[in-house]
Amino acid sequence: MRRACLAVVMLAAPGLAGCFHADVVRVRPGHIDVRTPPSDPTVERSEWPRDPGERYLVLSPGGFVGGGVAFENAQTTRAAGAVGAEVGLHFGTREVSHAEDDFLFYPQRAYGLNVGYEALSQEGTQPGIGYLEAQYTDTPWGAAVGWALDMARAQNGPQATFFAGPLYARMTHLDGGRTEVTAGLFFKVPYSWVWAR
Repeated sequence: MRRACLAVVMLAAPGLAGCFHADVVRVRPGHIDVRTPPSDPTVERSEWPRDPGERYLVLSPGGFVGGGVAFENAQTTRAAGAVGAEVGLHFGTREVSHAEDDFLFYPQRAYGLNVGYEALSQEGTQPGIGYLEAQYTDTPWGAAVGWALDMARAQNGPQATFFAGPLYARMTHLDGGRTEVTAGLFFKVPYSWVWAR
């Protein structure tokens, strides 16, 4: 019961926090360099400044839930489930300023790190699997690779995650021959700090 309550709190907390972004004071309407001649000096009209785009620093806490299959060895296969929490810190860019006017407020391309904890595994053992990943995002797709540690069994090994929007697929291979393949949903609430490039 206690583990079920913990899982509900982890999944509900990001939704309660809400989304927000903050514009850093250095944001400008565009790039103008008076030392550079116009692109076409024969045209007698004003030249609009080009959009500088934006830079982002994004902190994204959230949770995930999924299911799949676990291979203990060549003979043993069982159902796998995953409920956990993850927080990411990413730096990214976007070609167009004022992205808050768009439906999706997130950088087009971003690099960063994720730290996560799978609180409930397929056997419900405690403690669960913790991991650290390096992530690349090219919205809406992305991939992350890293290292996982099963603290209950003292096993560790590589992990790879692929995602499209809130959908993800993950493979974790731990020493001792155990491999888990799961897929599911991420629930994340990004907190973004934005400034002009």
